[in-house]
Amino acid sequence: MTERVEKLVDYRLRQASETLAAANELLQGEHLRDAVNRAYYAMFYEFIEIDKAQAEEVVANATSFLAEVRAVIPTLIHGRRPDEGGR
Repeated sequence: MTERVEKLVDYRLRQASETLAAANELLQGEHLRDAVNRAYYAMFYEFIEIDKAQAEEVVANATSFLAEVRAVIPTLIHGRRPDEGGR
């Protein structure tokens, strides 16, 4: 890999990391639509530059983030998490 390509890969991976951090902040602020949007772009930036071995890690990170989003949605809609029961 040339130095130019390595710099581009590093840039894209930093961009993905920063975008995922923004998605987490939005999720904590209960801005779900924006959080999912940022998570999508974080994955997009990573997929631009990854090879097959890295793909599994990206998918695992995305799956974990989406599980967090899924857990927050009932709280926002019904005021409780699915594991709390009630209503």
